[in-house]
Amino acid sequence: TRPGDSITVTLSRLWNELVLTVADTGPGIDPEVAERLFEPFSTTKQGGSGLGLAVTHRAIEAHRGYVLVDSDSAGTRFTVLLPRTPHSTGAAA
Repeated sequence: TRPGDSITVTLSRLWNELVLTVADTGPGIDPEVAERLFEPFSTTKQGGSGLGLAVTHRAIEAHRGYVLVDSDSAGTRFTVLLPRTPHSTGAAA
């Protein structure tokens, strides 16, 4: 993001899923970069490792979740969908 851009984080529930959304008002993601967004070692940042989004994506998938990305010149939105698990009542089966 650039100075003056904003970042919004929201958490909600949709049916039996948790929905985490992180959105910014930055310039958006270049389409060429978007194609490699979750690939390990792909970075546009000086000194970046290119592992942050790759590791995040794999961790979310390991929990049976999904990551959706929507980006244009008005900003970028990452939406993470994670299934909710039933709460244990602590009672013996």
